[in-house]
Amino acid sequence: MSLAIVRFFLIGTGVIYLGLGVSFIFATSTMISKLPFIIANSAGTTEIRAVYGGLELALGVVFIYAGVFNRSLDFAVFTMLVTFIGLAVVRGAGILIDGSHDPFTLRLWYLESAGVIYSLLSLLLLKSNEISSLFSILREMDENIF
Repeated sequence: MSLAIVRFFLIGTGVIYLGLGVSFIFATSTMISKLPFIIANSAGTTEIRAVYGGLELALGVVFIYAGVFNRSLDFAVFTMLVTFIGLAVVRGAGILIDGSHDPFTLRLWYLESAGVIYSLLSLLLLKSNEISSLFSILREMDENIF
């Protein structure tokens, strides 16, 4: 059951990242219009397309792959955790340092902070499953020896 929750979080996060990535790649102008800043030139648009589109698309693929195929869960959960920590900490610092208390920025910070929490929960569930498996192996060995 705990692995199902971990896989659910990975796939859900992956679908969100994948959707955002595809949107920033193919509907860049529309997505930029939703951001609270202005892009000055085409180089800025390309940068947004690459970072928001390309990076989010790649992370989405990694998370979905891990969740669907039950592969590299340790790596994927660690990556998900580090990604959300980076986003939440840097955005939180920006809120404090730059005073950007607008609803859009705060909403993103709340979502990223929630991502940290469910990433930590995923990591704990993953590790508890490994510990449980280890105890099962030890119990089996004990039964076979005696």
